[in-house]
Amino acid sequence: MILEQVLEAAAYARPGYALVSFKEMALPNYLLTTRLLTLEKKSLGPIEEACLGAINAGLGNPDDISAFLGLPRTVLNGVLAGLNTTECINYSRATELVDAVVTLTEKGRITLGTLREVVPQDSVVKFFFDPYLRKIRIVPPESLFKPREVKERGWFEVPLCGAKRPEVEDVPMSDIDKVLQRLSRKDGGTRELLAVRRIERREMHFLP
Repeated sequence: MILEQVLEAAAYARPGYALVSFKEMALPNYLLTTRLLTLEKKSLGPIEEACLGAINAGLGNPDDISAFLGLPRTVLNGVLAGLNTTECINYSRATELVDAVVTLTEKGRITLGTLREVVPQDSVVKFFFDPYLRKIRIVPPESLFKPREVKERGWFEVPLCGAKRPEVEDVPMSDIDKVLQRLSRKDGGTRELLAVRRIERREMHFLP
């Protein structure tokens, strides 16, 4: 509804009263920068898949895996290091004189079976928070204004009326999870919210 329609509807909305003046207002909203702990689920790369497949087939020596896949050891070492970091393989060496042995972990078998890699990760996500409803507000960033812009336009800032600044426990986890699902990813993977670590920054914006 445009402003003229709002004024026309409000002009004689109350019997015995007539609208003589008005002032546009702006509602405060917080732009929160949060650090989240998420579970990243992304497609397994072809080299990682081939490497896990070779280990699953019984190849446990890095030289044998390198020869079987036709990969230089420098490339294979990086792949094995990544798989070891994500706990998909066990990479062990009894002594310096003994060749390393590579084996699949239970997580590695699951990853190979689903071709999906699951990795815990810290993520920084921004979203707008309504201090009155205590909920995340899904609005285009360009529809909100900074305090300086509100003053320049002559809008009246609606007071917070005792609404305290948001803390981690004030933001519903279900709301944050919905925001995560709306964020597009280039690798086609998904993210599952595990925890909200902290709110790193709170910026006041206004919705006219």
